[in-house]
Formats: sequence, C-alpha cells, structure tokens
Amino acid sequence: MKKYYTLSGKIIKYSFLDTIRGKTKLLGIGDEARVYQEESRVIKFYHPKEIKDRLDLNTAIKLRKIQTNRFIFPGNDDDSLLLDKDGNLVAYKARYIKNLGLKYLLEQDINFF
Repeated sequence: MKKYYTLSGKIIKYSFLDTIRGKTKLLGIGDEARVYQEESRVIKFYHPKEIKDRLDLNTAIKLRKIQTNRFIFPGNDDDSLLLDKDGNLVAYKARYIKNLGLKYLLEQDINFF
C-alpha cells in the first residue's frame, strides 16, 4: 500500500489490490503513466522514472482553473493532486470521459468541443 498526500496534507492510500477489489479499474498503460478509473474520475499515476515533459505541480495547479471539455485536466477537489512524501506530483485525478468512439464525436455540435 502506497501513501499519497493532497495539497492540504490529507493522506490517501492506494494498493495494487484496489483493482482486484473493484475499487479501481485499469484503463491503460502508456510511456508516462498508468490510468485507472475510480467511480466518476480517472487517476493518472506517473511511472517512477523521470520524464522531462511530465506535468509538474505548479502547472497542474494552474490547469485546474481552466474549464473545458476538450482536454482532461486535474480536478479541483482536494484529492485531485497527489504528492509523494517529498511534495512531488506523482498522480492526478480528473473527471472520467467515456470513450464513445469516433461516430459519437462526429455527431456532436462544434460547440461541444
């Protein structure tokens, strides 16, 4: 079980067993991170390796203020930015947008984006 910290100092724990228990669902693994669904949000856990262009804490805080349907940015809840014990951003939570496919997107009004 790993401990993560919110900006307010609250401790949040996650374990690889959360997926087995049904608390989270693995959505995908990429070069940068693993992404899980947790109820109506996704959690992007960065891999431990250092990546130059990875989102940093200050940028994540700024992105939280932007309201858009086009990109998935960190949410505004207290637990949306998860830090390690040294205060480094290691994960963030955002709203879950179900992949409805290309056909669905093509049927949307331009203002949807």
